[in-house]
Amino acid sequence: MRQLAVNGSSVRYLVGQRKAHPGFDPSHIQLRDVNFRLDSLSAQGHNIQAVIRSFSMNERSGLTVQSLSGRLLANQKNIRLPQLALKTPHSQLELTANTTWSFVENPDKGDVDMLFDARIGKQDVLLFAGALPEAFRKEYPFRPLMVRATLKGNLSGMQLSQLKAELRGHFLPAVGES
Repeated sequence: MRQLAVNGSSVRYLVGQRKAHPGFDPSHIQLRDVNFRLDSLSAQGHNIQAVIRSFSMNERSGLTVQSLSGRLLANQKNIRLPQLALKTPHSQLELTANTTWSFVENPDKGDVDMLFDARIGKQDVLLFAGALPEAFRKEYPFRPLMVRATLKGNLSGMQLSQLKAELRGHFLPAVGES
């Protein structure tokens, strides 16, 4: 069993000369208090295995990741994320994904198959929503945005076989959906 641990680190990713936008700005990522622990780590060519035991960090925008856990399994042909779970103080997201190395090497070929299930709190929605009028920010409900999506394909053709979004009291799944 091989392990990798990082405690109390920071990472900066800055692109361009402009000032950072309020909220999350992918051109100005500044992580602090980065902590993670991987174990069962092994890699030999495309054969990779890792267990993410813990991950936490704080980002310049106010985004906080309390925990991230899951597994990565890969062989000569496939890459699997059986269940990646992310939690912030306001949200919970789960991702299950299967893909091929050919997709990683060329996203127009190969396939990816993903199931995304999330409860996203108001505070996290507003971090990623960009510059919105103050009236919208105030009126946005203090309820989680529920999203469930199933995707399959590649950049040449993606099939969205399921998309459900619900914000109770504002928009709901179609009748008969649960």
